[in-house]
Amino acid sequence: MRWYIITPNVARIAKTHFNCNKILGAELEMEGGSGTAGSHWDNAILYEEIMNPNVHEIDDVISYFTLALL
Repeated sequence: MRWYIITPNVARIAKTHFNCNKILGAELEMEGGSGTAGSHWDNAILYEEIMNPNVHEIDDVISYFTLALL
């Protein structure tokens, strides 16, 4: 089972970012506990995104995905 954010803005960004018109939205993280799974962008897909579940030693970015969701 996978969870996605499916809103018009997020779907538009995902389609553009991945160059795929069949994408419904952006995938959410499925690993971790209740504070992580289903509430952050998937780490494997948006690694440097500030809203992924991992803490990085590099500067994270606020991606178009998060801006589209806001």
